Amino acid sequence: MFRWPIAIVLRLLALPLRLLLGALRHFGLGRSAVVELVVGGHRRRESLSERMRTLRVLDQVAADPRIRAVRVEIRSAGMGLAALQSLRQALAKARDAGKHVVVRMDAGDDRIMYLASVAHEIWMPPGSELYLTGIAAPMMFFGPALQRLGLTMEVETAGIYKSFGEPYYRGFPTRENREATQIMLEDLHGHILQTIAAGRGLDAPVVEEAMATGPISADQAHALGLIDHVGYPDELDTAMEQALGGTPRVRSLERYRKGRRLLDWLGRLGRFAPRVALVYLQGPVVERAERVGRARRMIASDEVVPILDALRENSRIQGVILVVESPGGSALASDLIARAVERLDAEKPVVAAMESVAASGGYYISAPAREIVARSTTLTGSIGVIGGKVVVGGALDDVGVHTEILGPGADAGTGGPFRPMTTDQRRRFKESLRRVYDRFIDVVATGRDRTDEEILAVAEGRVWTGRQAVEQHLVDHLGGLPAALERVRELADLGDGEIRRVERRFDPPRFSMLSMVLGRGSSQMPDPVSLALGALGPACHVVETLRTSPLKALAMEPIPWDPHAWESWR
Repeated sequence: MFRWPIAIVLRLLALPLRLLLGALRHFGLGRSAVVELVVGGHRRRESLSERMRTLRVLDQVAADPRIRAVRVEIRSAGMGLAALQSLRQALAKARDAGKHVVVRMDAGDDRIMYLASVAHEIWMPPGSELYLTGIAAPMMFFGPALQRLGLTMEVETAGIYKSFGEPYYRGFPTRENREATQIMLEDLHGHILQTIAAGRGLDAPVVEEAMATGPISADQAHALGLIDHVGYPDELDTAMEQALGGTPRVRSLERYRKGRRLLDWLGRLGRFAPRVALVYLQGPVVERAERVGRARRMIASDEVVPILDALRENSRIQGVILVVESPGGSALASDLIARAVERLDAEKPVVAAMESVAASGGYYISAPAREIVARSTTLTGSIGVIGGKVVVGGALDDVGVHTEILGPGADAGTGGPFRPMTTDQRRRFKESLRRVYDRFIDVVATGRDRTDEEILAVAEGRVWTGRQAVEQHLVDHLGGLPAALERVRELADLGDGEIRRVERRFDPPRFSMLSMVLGRGSSQMPDPVSLALGALGPACHVVETLRTSPLKALAMEPIPWDPHAWESWR
């Protein structure tokens, strides 16, 4: 009953503070304010929520009349292509709002050039090189190497394109794997090529020629129109001073964000805007968080399901956005989360916003949402199931270890690593995977309001780009978080006013890495198999997954041919 009087009082108290703070901020920025953004080169990778925060601050920069320019220093572009696309679109919004966007880069590749092409001006120093090669997929196969180590991978799949385990028992890709990967690459390559060409006002053949003849010098890049200036950082500073009519007041994007934070908070006092929850689901999908190390982000069903249930019961939350970046994982955990999403959507609209990769289990947990939004470069789909185990008998024999398995049951030791499955055991395991796959298909068909047959036609483990997924009706709209917010606004009938975001994250505990190291104990000796796996490098991840989860149904995307795509969650 005292709601509105209290709100009025808070607004009255906040007004003079807002005016004072606004005047101080205006004096601090002046008329030649420049916001500076550094991309890459950080010791710690940004989390998904931090990336979304950066995009939101860039939106504020675009709307701030005091900001005259945005200067971007690109040190590296080690993130998923969809993450680069979202950052590029945020900078394009600032550019279209009248901010002069300038990019400086010491060297360039396809990703850096893709991002830089959004700018009015691109600067490179005289000694730098630009190396455009086009997108590629180095597919590594470890089957023969594992056999030499005495390890056997027993992998079964449900879905002819489900190639997750393929590199670990074969020496080369299957025809289906090669076909699906090539189609996906062509789509991504075409997007990069057309985006760079359009951004620089060039014909696509000019960019293709640069890709075929690189690396090229900064002078050559300038002659082709790929960059605007060949100069040192101090020359860029001088040029900006001349363009802005004086020494600009430069603020880092983070400092600008902190300067706005109090003003934004005061602006919200007394306002009762509708609330939309943003749930960040980032990392592999697992059943229980305590069973795996928490040094990285993950999507644990025992953590996520209670949060989704609480949001369902919270009458103050009027819509939910699932921001998903995951290659999948446990099929059971994915199914438990999908059920919670289904129940939540029955009470209030849920929209899934896919980022760099939301495939297999990542798609599984998104499918029950009322609508799905993805970037055109998002990797998604991969509707299929795999499972298997590592047989280490040969590796142990080589170091003189003999294992006897005793047990009265007919299948005793089947899931263990010491002996392979029999023909009958393999048949029953394949039937189990098929049942899980059928369940996956049913969940997707129900969520997408399609028949099982329609989903099967685009499933079989095939990976799609976001653009292709829209064509296959696996995704509803192209866009990022802003597009998802607009869809929730419409679906929940929230009107045109302000929306208050309520964030839910699943960050690793503080000092988690230290706890894991101390918890292992210094007296444990690595076993011969672990030492052998460590020598495999990239292969070790999947081998360890199958060794620690033998004969368990996994809804996982293949180890990506593009390592940048997963850098954000590793």
